[in-house]
Amino acid sequence: MGHTKVAVSVPDELFVQLEESARAEGTTRSAIVVQALQSHFERVTAADFIERMNAAYGPPMTEEELREEAALARARASALRRINEILRQGETEDWER
Repeated sequence: MGHTKVAVSVPDELFVQLEESARAEGTTRSAIVVQALQSHFERVTAADFIERMNAAYGPPMTEEELREEAALARARASALRRINEILRQGETEDWER
């Protein structure tokens, strides 16, 4: 992998933090900047993916829809627990009703 030198301007306070961090971590300013850029592009890529998925599946749910979905999930879980109890106990008469 090749490397390209880039000159950028940063606020003095940020440069001081960069210098201190590089010294404390025993690394170079360039390594920290590369890591920061990689992290930035990973977040941008992830955010873009999430945005595309949301667009494909419609708008995000409202608070009310989220509450209804949670209530439905709790009801399903309760029903599954009851079914498992019946199956464990070998109770078939509940199924015959």
